[in-house]
Amino acid sequence: MRKYFITGLLILVPLVITLWVLSLIIGTMDQSLLLLPQSWQPKALLGFYLPGLGTILTLLSIFLVGLLAQNFIGNYVVAGWEGVLRRIPVVNSIYSGVKQVSDTLLSPNGNAFRKALLVQYPRAGSWTIAFMTGIPGGDVSNHLLGDYVSVYVPTTPNPTSGFFLMMPKADVIELDMSVDAALRYIVSMGVVVPEKSAASPARKTAI
Repeated sequence: MRKYFITGLLILVPLVITLWVLSLIIGTMDQSLLLLPQSWQPKALLGFYLPGLGTILTLLSIFLVGLLAQNFIGNYVVAGWEGVLRRIPVVNSIYSGVKQVSDTLLSPNGNAFRKALLVQYPRAGSWTIAFMTGIPGGDVSNHLLGDYVSVYVPTTPNPTSGFFLMMPKADVIELDMSVDAALRYIVSMGVVVPEKSAASPARKTAI
């Protein structure tokens, strides 16, 4: 009975968690329906609540904003809107910081979170997986002797929290592993082991 019970848990737990996460995401995105006038909302038109319509509206809105921003008029409007936000004292600091982070993370040409690394943390001889986020800049780089890289060390099993470190480039090892595989390895606390690559053994990275 214990064997069958554990087998059932192994099947149901991932399914339940996946459905819960999807429900949370869809429920959050469905809040966009509240922006519509009361008479236009699906519940008023259909007579009942239909999950997912807000998600479709949100995704469509994001697509349209991106489409409009690609032409001359859209660029002009976006530049004007950002100019207004930058003139508001408190909003300026928040918006500028968030925009810089989002541009770095979401830019297809950026290197942030594109490489999985193996680093010694929190002490020498203890290894963990980290992600490259860039290269130290500003006045910080003036105080670091040699080549350094900026890395993010996520916590387990919640990778959304972690530690930001600047480490010598020679002390990090670039892994022949995708970011998705590395995240699964972290979230599963090492239970879900990534497949071995046919490439050569781990090497010191040359980022």
